[in-house]
Amino acid sequence: MPARRPEYFSGLNFEMVTFAIICLANEDDTILQAFLAHYLGMGATEIALFVDRAEDGMPVSLEHFSAQQRDRILLTYCDDGYWGAMGTPRPAMLEDRQRAVFNAYFRQCKQDWLLVCDADEFLVSPEPLAEVLEHVPEEVSSVTFPPVEAVWGPGDDIDTAYGNSWFRAPFSDAAAWRRESPGIYGCERFLMSGRGAVGHDDGKSMTRTNGDASRLNLHWATVGKKIVSVPSRQVGAPLTSVCLVHFDAINFSRWRRKFRRRGGWRGINGGRGSKRRVRQRRVVNFANLLGPNAGRIVFRRFYCLTARQLALLQKQDLVQQLQLFDPPRSRQD
Repeated sequence: MPARRPEYFSGLNFEMVTFAIICLANEDDTILQAFLAHYLGMGATEIALFVDRAEDGMPVSLEHFSAQQRDRILLTYCDDGYWGAMGTPRPAMLEDRQRAVFNAYFRQCKQDWLLVCDADEFLVSPEPLAEVLEHVPEEVSSVTFPPVEAVWGPGDDIDTAYGNSWFRAPFSDAAAWRRESPGIYGCERFLMSGRGAVGHDDGKSMTRTNGDASRLNLHWATVGKKIVSVPSRQVGAPLTSVCLVHFDAINFSRWRRKFRRRGGWRGINGGRGSKRRVRQRRVVNFANLLGPNAGRIVFRRFYCLTARQLALLQKQDLVQQLQLFDPPRSRQD
C-alpha cells in the first residue's frame, strides 16, 4: 500500500526550491515502493534509489507509478558493473558503500538540496517541504532533522508492517535520559541509545548541493573533519515542525531478518558498530535460540509501549501519533 499522498501536493513548481532524495537500500520491493511513493508525494524533484544487491536479479517495480513520476526516479542497481565503473571493489561494510554512493551522487546532483536517508525513514512536514527550505538562511549549508522512532502502543499489531500508531522522540539531552529512564524502561535502557532510542537518535541531514559542504556522511555533512550540519531547532520555524520518522522495526518478522543480516554474536566483520548494537545483537541472537516466542518478548521490550510508559512519555511530550500509510499494510513480510 503506497504512502499517503500529502494533501498539500498538487504538482511540482520548478520556480521553488528543488530537492532530491538519495538512498542505498537492500529491501523488498513493497518497502521500496512505499518509500518512493512517500517522497514523490512530498514533491521530490528526483529520487536516487540505489539498490544494494551484489546480484542484479531482484528488480524494483515502477509500473504502477505514472510516467511523470517515473521520470523523477533514478534507479541504479549496485552490481559488479556499477562498482567497476566507480573504479573500486564493492566495499565490504554497508556504511562504506553508503558513503561512496552518496558522495558520488552529491557531486553531480543538480537539485538545490539533497536528503540522505534509508528506505525505512520518512521525512514528515506539515507544510510543503520546498516552501520550508526557502526559510533556511543562506549561510546554513546543511540542516539535520530530528528522528522519531516507530513504536507499538496498546492494541497495535506487531505482525502488520507499519502497523504501529505511535512514534517516540529522543530525550533532549543525555542528562535528562539518565534521570528519567530508570522509571520508564528499567533494565531495557541499557540496550537503548544515550537519549532513548533503540535505533539512532542523530537524525538525517539535508544539504545544499552548492553550499560549503564537501562530503556527506550517514547523518551529517562535513567540510574536512568539521560538521557543518545545523540542527533544525537552531534554524527555527518552520523547520522545527519537520521530523524524520524512523522504522527501526517495520514489523516483527522483518525485524528478525534484519538482525540475522547484521551478523552473529559479534556482528559482521568483528563486531563493527556501536556498543549498543552489539548488545542488542547478543540479546536477539540468544532469544532466537529459544524460539519465536522469546523473540516476540524481546521485540515488545524494544519497541512496544505499555499504557504506563505511554503516559509517562506523553507527559514529557516525547511521543506522538502519526499516520503515514492509509490504510496500514496487511500482514506481509
